Parts: sequence; structure tokens; C-alpha cells
Amino acid sequence: MNNNIKKKSKDRATILAVLSATCLPFGLHKFYLGMYKKGILYILFCWTFIPQIISLIEFFLFIKMKDDDFDMKYNKLYVRNEIYNKVMEECKYIEAINTEIDNSLTKDEKCFLKTYSQWYEYRKIKGNDKLELITQGNFYLTNKRIFLVSNTEVKKIELKDIIDAVCNKDNINIPNIVEITKIKGKNVVFMFDKLEDMFKLYFMIIAYKNNLLKINKTYEE
Repeated sequence: MNNNIKKKSKDRATILAVLSATCLPFGLHKFYLGMYKKGILYILFCWTFIPQIISLIEFFLFIKMKDDDFDMKYNKLYVRNEIYNKVMEECKYIEAINTEIDNSLTKDEKCFLKTYSQWYEYRKIKGNDKLELITQGNFYLTNKRIFLVSNTEVKKIELKDIIDAVCNKDNINIPNIVEITKIKGKNVVFMFDKLEDMFKLYFMIIAYKNNLLKINKTYEE
């Protein structure tokens, strides 16, 4: 991840929007937010006064917008980077949790992530490899295995059988996925709703492969 990503200020964008609505140069806030094409259009069509009107509307929208909503719209890479670093620190000493699958675990096996996920595999469709949804349900990650429990089946992957794992670290335009390469069988792609869950699975697999997986304690959910 890139630690040099600068966070865009909502206050600054708000000031630039009202300046763009009332005086030259037009489209300042668009250039500040990295929306260069729109900024150029604001300049090209400033003679119509439409960009000024839109800028005034955007000024009021920025005022009403919550900080978190602003960040999710205009600071996606910054937020992603912050979550990446936060999860990386948390995963240095993970905390085991109690779940409904505890009775299915071995004596020295602990669960430390429960969430929802979708399990995809590559299938040949008209000569091309395409992802196909295999199952979905509750996802559990232990210090030994991955479980995905659906209404009809339980699928498992042993961590010792994983060769490699890659995740979507930087691309905000594709889903939160972790692709796992196993010793045998097809690659498995897990898709998560939460960015934190994707990073946690990725870091835990890397920690396991490097013998760095440490469980801190057990607590009640």
C-alpha cells in the first residue's frame, strides 16, 4: 500500500466550490478532488454559467455532507490505506473468539474471524476462465482451517494446503476479494462485503505461512 496518499479536506473542497461559483478560476474544487476532466469541462463551459450554478449546488452539498460520507466518496484510497495499516497492526496479536463451530474444532484450534463471504472458483466457459459462484454463507477462519458454512454444505480449506494468497489492495473499482492458490485443486476466490475482513484473511494466511500466527486470548462475543 502507498503510505504517501494525501487526504483531501472537505473544508477546502467546500471553500473552492464557492470560489468556483462566484469568481475565477472555475472548477477549482474539481481539480482539487482529482476530477480533472470535469474541471476542464467547467472551464470550457463557464460562459454558459452552468458550471457556476453546479458549483454553488456542490458547495451546499459539501456543507451538508458528513465527514465519513465525504471520505468514502473522495478519499477512498486514503481510507483503504488506513484500514490496511490498522488491520495489519491488529493481526500481530489476534484475539480468539467463541463461535457456534467451536465443537467442530480440534483441541488446539481457535477461531478468530467470523463473517459472511462468497466462494468462487474458475470455470471454463466458451474457452475462457470465468469466476463462478460455488456457494455462500458464514465464513470462519481458524489458526488451522477456513470454513464456509452454507445452508446445504460445509466447505473447508486447510491452511497448510495454501501455497499463496493475493488480495485486492489498491483497486477501488473491483470487489474485496482474496484469491487462494492451493497445493491441489482449483484456486478459490473469497469475496467479502467488508474491506477489513478481506485484509484480515490475507494477513492471517501470510502470518501462518511465515510461522508468525499468534493468538492472544479468548473472549466472549
